[in-house]
Amino acid sequence: MWSYFKGRDSPDPKSRVTEKQRKARSLDHYLPKRNNQFLKIWLKKFPWLVYDEIPNLMFCGLCRKHGVKPSGGQASLSQGTDSFSAEFLRAHQLSEAHARASLMEATKGSPGNRASSELTVRAMSNVTLGRVENLFRSCHALAKTGRPLGDFIWMCKLDAMKGVDVGPIFRTKKSARTFTYFIAEVERRNLREKLEKSPFFSVISDGLSASWMEKAELVYVQFAHLGKVHCQLVGVQTAEKKDPLSVKIAIEKTLERNLRLELSDQGWAEKLVGFGRDGAPGSEGENSGLALLLREIQPRVLTVYCFAHHLERSCQAVFQSVPLYTDVRDLLHRVHRFYHSSPPRERSPRAAVRGLRLRPAMPARAGGGRWLQGLQAALQSFLKGYPAITQQLRSTGEGRSDGSRQKAEELLEILLRADIVRFAHFLVDVLHVLSILSHISQNRNSSIADVFAALKSTLEMLRMYQTR
Repeated sequence: MWSYFKGRDSPDPKSRVTEKQRKARSLDHYLPKRNNQFLKIWLKKFPWLVYDEIPNLMFCGLCRKHGVKPSGGQASLSQGTDSFSAEFLRAHQLSEAHARASLMEATKGSPGNRASSELTVRAMSNVTLGRVENLFRSCHALAKTGRPLGDFIWMCKLDAMKGVDVGPIFRTKKSARTFTYFIAEVERRNLREKLEKSPFFSVISDGLSASWMEKAELVYVQFAHLGKVHCQLVGVQTAEKKDPLSVKIAIEKTLERNLRLELSDQGWAEKLVGFGRDGAPGSEGENSGLALLLREIQPRVLTVYCFAHHLERSCQAVFQSVPLYTDVRDLLHRVHRFYHSSPPRERSPRAAVRGLRLRPAMPARAGGGRWLQGLQAALQSFLKGYPAITQQLRSTGEGRSDGSRQKAEELLEILLRADIVRFAHFLVDVLHVLSILSHISQNRNSSIADVFAALKSTLEMLRMYQTR
């Protein structure tokens, strides 16, 4: 065997090229000899290419403009080169550095500059365009589901493990924020185009107020497009106060900032036919301050309010005038606070429920964002766990002289009042009827006839309860 190989030259160890070196010279491999000439046809084939005749150099306009340089010491078109080769230009177009520069160019400047952005995107290679498309889809899914942008990083890793080509760049939270911003810009542009084609539209606003946030207004637009009714969110705008003038200014700012739509403009004012608002005090009715301010823009605008919201506020106003309702509401708050403020107390009713062979029902908090449903759920849990709660309160504090025994005795004294128990059962029946009416009015598939029939049935049931 040695005689067979003896006549052949041994391989030169210097000629061996490792995989790492081959990747590092991926672009340099395509560099030809320097006696080639620049072809003017390349300027049409590669829109990003720029040729300077004086120094006889060609360079990538996008990479130079955004300061993007290739990694690994490869030949750079951002600085310029006189090594003219079509293969070298194709390799640069497929490189990650050029993809980064192309995306920076496509997402720069005004969102309305569509022509230059589309030209830049078309100049990108199919591979790079497919990677960017996959990244945009991931960001769109995060925005639709309300997930944090930090999930974008592990989603890219998961896509890579599943074989989805997302590329090695743009896997950062900052890139996800940029993608999401321009997705929103496209959605706003599409929404404005639909409103321009629609003969009329309505504006809906809803107030946000909490102890941990500033007062703000959620603004929606409702319109008809291709035979279907659409209701889409425009944006959120902080409001200095909750008075009608501040709400009107917040609505105008939101429409102008997100849709470049001025309600005072004659063309848009003629299309405005309706305005919807929640049932907050001072905002409902045809003669409210906000309705009068909107009539200065469009005299024929029809102002309506949220039926379910107004129903809850009306019920609250009526119930607060009843002394027994105040006693029952305070009792629910005290029972909930008594058990949920101490883990041992929270476990006591569960043990009592198992002893009485009843279904577990812990005291729930009354109120919340949906007042009717929250109060109804709290009363039902209270009445289901009433035997276990009274039994546990009797045994609480035996042999003790601390404050827990005194609180338990006070709660037990109120729980054993017959008028409190009867009114709690009566209140559950009334809230059940009102909750059905509220649910029907909030159902998107309900018509005006359905709401009217439910309202008529509710009034008949309430008249029957007057005799109880």
